[in-house]
Amino acid sequence: ASSVVSGQLSSRVGHVKALLSGSLALTTLAFVVMAVTLSPDSTQAEVTLRMILIGLGFGPTLPLFPLIVQNASRPQDVGVVTAGAMFSRSLGQVIGLATFGTLFAATLGAALGPRAATVLADLPPDVRSAVEESVPALSRSGEGIDVSFDPAAARTRVAAALSGPRVDASAGDVR
Repeated sequence: ASSVVSGQLSSRVGHVKALLSGSLALTTLAFVVMAVTLSPDSTQAEVTLRMILIGLGFGPTLPLFPLIVQNASRPQDVGVVTAGAMFSRSLGQVIGLATFGTLFAATLGAALGPRAATVLADLPPDVRSAVEESVPALSRSGEGIDVSFDPAAARTRVAAALSGPRVDASAGDVR
């Protein structure tokens, strides 16, 4: 919505740079609000409202950046500079996604290992082995393992382990 409105507003008012500056300020404010107020207890509605605020700030950049580039170029170069701007945006998205995806995966892997080990340690040995065999990434660092995952087979293995007899090592009895 803000993308369409900003395009219409810039053609009627003509203050493209002021609109863009305002939208970038709103985006910055929205990210600050998200960073400061987001917690594990936040509801889906709260997260949605914060994301809408980010979208309202970010939306105007989509039509306004190319418009500024086009207005700054000679008429015969409009196609070239527009293509260059779009290429640069696409390249930035690819590099950004790869970089932040790598950081996210590394952070998640580092956090998942110790937490999974703690949870798996509390399980009976037969259930733990069924879970580890079903989801090998939980029991190893994740390097060089087959990441194919069959949820139905995993559920069946864990259910079979839970329903079978278990030995309580501390009491020496079979349950």
